[in-house]
Amino acid sequence: MQHNDLLKYLRSINVGQHVFPRGRGSEENVKVKIIVPLLQALGWDLLEDIYFENSNADIVLVENNIPQIIVETKSWGAVIEQQHLSQCLEYAINLKVPWVVISTGQITEVHCAYIDPKNFHESRPIIEFR
Repeated sequence: MQHNDLLKYLRSINVGQHVFPRGRGSEENVKVKIIVPLLQALGWDLLEDIYFENSNADIVLVENNIPQIIVETKSWGAVIEQQHLSQCLEYAINLKVPWVVISTGQITEVHCAYIDPKNFHESRPIIEFR
């Protein structure tokens, strides 16, 4: 999917109709309808690079058979909290992944998985975008 195609696609999403905020399955809708197309537009291949529900992580991005990034998807209306980061960091330790992305489809945070456990609660995203 090219950049312009992705923008056109994302603009076509009617959240109430397509993502079902506060509804059952909205996390899956965010993952399938927003996050996966974005990852594909960024060059990740659905068949070769994107793995679902790997070691409890929603999405694991792999390059040359080595896990690189964990993507944890939350529901559309969720607030990203420290407990979400803690959950992702457990996955990152198990898979030896250096990067963690947490996204609600509205808000996306990128974290380095190499966080000093003593200062964990002071950790902030490297990048946050809406």
